Amino acid sequence: MVNMADGGISSLGSYSDGGRMLRGPGDGMSDSIPDVIGLDWTMSVAKARSRLVEKNKIIALQGNLDPLALFASPEQIEAQAKKILDGLGKAPALKTGLHPLDGHIFNLGHGISQFTNPDSVTVLAKTVIEHSEHLRRP
Repeated sequence: MVNMADGGISSLGSYSDGGRMLRGPGDGMSDSIPDVIGLDWTMSVAKARSRLVEKNKIIALQGNLDPLALFASPEQIEAQAKKILDGLGKAPALKTGLHPLDGHIFNLGHGISQFTNPDSVTVLAKTVIEHSEHLRRP
């Protein structure tokens, strides 16, 4: 990985085991510093954010809805997306002056199935946009 501070390109650390490197003391991620960490659906974005803030690591997070959630009803898709955003909204901000949602890229935790109904993706996108705006209102 190349760090932006070194004049290089942005780097993404992607962890398919739910951010296993963010889970406990002595985690290996604490010493490497990508610009963004991609998480799958088995690791809470809010817990990952809290862990990074505890270690004074200002790193954006990407993730992390289970792609299979898009096969659920529109109401269940909305509920799952809101749960992720609500959790992150209560987590510490990356640094003073930022909103807790800053530094988060909402996406699926591990790709999308070719059999996913496009209407389900629309429900997800609309929910993320609207609920994020709602959480950012004073």
